[in-house]
Amino acid sequence: MHWEYFLSKERDGFYTQFLMHLLSLVAIILFFIKKTKTKSLLYLVIIAIASFTESLTGDLSNLTQKPLFIGIAAIVALIYLFIEIIYCVMFIKSHIQSRLAKKIISAGPILLIAYAIILLATLFLTRHSATILNTKAKTLFPYIYIIEGFLIVIPCLYFFYELFILDPINEQIKLPAVWAISGMLILSGTIAPLFLFVVYLYKTDPSMMHKLWAINYIAYCLLFITFIMAIRSDKKQSNQS
Repeated sequence: MHWEYFLSKERDGFYTQFLMHLLSLVAIILFFIKKTKTKSLLYLVIIAIASFTESLTGDLSNLTQKPLFIGIAAIVALIYLFIEIIYCVMFIKSHIQSRLAKKIISAGPILLIAYAIILLATLFLTRHSATILNTKAKTLFPYIYIIEGFLIVIPCLYFFYELFILDPINEQIKLPAVWAISGMLILSGTIAPLFLFVVYLYKTDPSMMHKLWAINYIAYCLLFITFIMAIRSDKKQSNQS
């Protein structure tokens, strides 16, 4: 086990990953102890469970430093991205009214998955050495995160457009959807520009890239805090009704 390498990565991230783990677990536990569960809240807890699983897989690959576990962690991370965008879009769709908008934003996950498949096919069907393949993967994969970010930001912005234009703010501001979609907007609005910078830093200053990874963890911490608030506010509404 490469504990020193693992701990060095945690230090570079200012231990924000531990906080992210804790907050995702709190969101999961709160959901399961909740007596009345709505379908849309289930989407949030699926994201939290998938994120927790992906993070643990990444931790295992950092601890072992074995090619098998590193490969598994990369696959799990890609699957998590698909789960994240699918259930974020499903959650947002369940809280907007326009049928046309629902159809348009439903194309987001399809576009991302199609791009990822094309990217993987391009990488693995071309003949390269293992070193070149690894370098290409590390420089091209961030674009999947960037595209995912924009594909989530747009539905989030539409949700707030519809909320403020069509619904009275004083009645809707307590909705769990406002909390959860605010978190999605913060996360995606942070991740997209961050990964644009990561592509640059990978080529120029990898050590700085690892330190800036804390921004990713902080963004996810904020996401899970809003999920927790969404679950709690939904509980309050259930009690009042």
